[in-house]
Amino acid sequence: MALTNTAATTIASENDSNKAFAVNAMAQILDDSIDGILNISTTGGTTTLTGTPAAPQAQHMFINIAGVLGSNAIIQIPVAAGTGRNRIYAVKNGTTGAFTVTIRAVGQTGVTITQGKKKMLLFNGVDIENLTTEI
Repeated sequence: MALTNTAATTIASENDSNKAFAVNAMAQILDDSIDGILNISTTGGTTTLTGTPAAPQAQHMFINIAGVLGSNAIIQIPVAAGTGRNRIYAVKNGTTGAFTVTIRAVGQTGVTITQGKKKMLLFNGVDIENLTTEI
């Protein structure tokens, strides 16, 4: 997955590369949370998104799920690692196969999204809940 950093600029001097790196890394996370797209390919089972500063998959606002399902798929949002805040997700279920896709927080029930549909979801710090009906 290629990442682009549309919001970051290096505001520190060239003599302070550690500060510039830290500022750019924070700007990348902010950029992903505003307009980042995470593409997930799955055949089913459980996929837990990363939530660490080094690998912040759960920070992306847009989640595009694809694949031919051989079993139900669960996409888990981690509560720890800085993601335990209210967040909005726009999720597209582009999978095929006779199974479901559920978005949930680790250990919770979450929300199931119909194949071929899109839905806005809210991570309320505990679990995922609907913000809109499917479109």
